[in-house]
Amino acid sequence: MTVATAVFRITPDVNAEIARWLSYLGAERRMSAKTLDAYRRDVSQFLNFLTDHLGSAPSLKQLAKLTPADIRAFMAARRSEGSGNRSLMGTLAGCRSFARFLERNGKGKVGALAAVRAPKLPRTLPKPLAVSAAKQIADTDLREGEERE
Repeated sequence: MTVATAVFRITPDVNAEIARWLSYLGAERRMSAKTLDAYRRDVSQFLNFLTDHLGSAPSLKQLAKLTPADIRAFMAARRSEGSGNRSLMGTLAGCRSFARFLERNGKGKVGALAAVRAPKLPRTLPKPLAVSAAKQIADTDLREGEERE
């Protein structure tokens, strides 16, 4: 499926804006085809969820009327499908990018996306070096000919 392929289960006005947005990202922002495909997939998942959630394909006007509860319901549905925090963050980033594009082009503001916090990633400690790697770093014979202070 290419980036230009229409997203299913959405209204023609939203589909036209998605095509314009992806074209903008590809031409002016010079994003790669894989990035565009990921953004298209993220927004498609969101809009397909909204179709089920709202009972019909969302229009631009309906997108502007979304509440934070709608966004949280989407995140909960994605989490129940097994999506982790990193995946949810990426999906929200794609949807927020589309919402900013709509707002910049006078097609409405989807404020609910900005009102919901993205999930946080757990902080991890640095991994220790293996014993052999630590010995290599400390081995003065390996670095003998280097000039250093």
